[in-house]
Amino acid sequence: MKHIGSILGVAGLLVVMSASRPAKAQGNNELIDAIAGEINRVRARPDKVASELKGQKEALIAARVKVGDSKEDATKAIESCILDLENIPTKYDRLEKIYLDGTLTSTAQFFADSREPSKPASSRQIYAKMLKGGYRPPLPLPISKDSFEEILLTLPSKGTNSEKAKEIIQDLLIDGGASNISSGYLRRCFILDYRLVSIPPKQAAYRVVFAGIGVKGESLRIQYLVRPR
Repeated sequence: MKHIGSILGVAGLLVVMSASRPAKAQGNNELIDAIAGEINRVRARPDKVASELKGQKEALIAARVKVGDSKEDATKAIESCILDLENIPTKYDRLEKIYLDGTLTSTAQFFADSREPSKPASSRQIYAKMLKGGYRPPLPLPISKDSFEEILLTLPSKGTNSEKAKEIIQDLLIDGGASNISSGYLRRCFILDYRLVSIPPKQAAYRVVFAGIGVKGESLRIQYLVRPR
């Protein structure tokens, strides 16, 4: 799966759910729910996912080398991912289930519908749209330290929604490539709440308090709110 954007923020993943579902996203609800479900599967059974990655290790390394990663970087990304997943059940508390926020999913879908797939929305733009949608920060502006961030991805071209979701989250979880290694496997940090042993987590004083997903054609936007702990 090819990335067309980059992580623009830092966080772990703790999410609250809004009861509403955005009207524009209804055609993609199954895929959106599958992506959220796959994140929760990783969080509920990190040991099982680690075992799956072990079984696919050589194929995953080869796939990443094929798209431009060095074998060293690809191997390091996958081996460190397995290490992090295996350590969660023994070193940390159980990772809690996460939920999608309806207002942020509406916002993610708005930007998916109104922008080119490679053009990210800034934190300020997402924040403004969220406020219009009814979001209220815990502290008044400008005191509030909330920050909205976004990643851009290209959807896998084949497979069921469940298969696509698994590929998307596996790719974010492994987080391969030299640039991502130097930045501290931030995509993996988001899924695993910074419960890493492979690297010292960066800016762990922040967390994600809810997330939203927008899909249009082959493009995917995952937006989230970053808040100081």
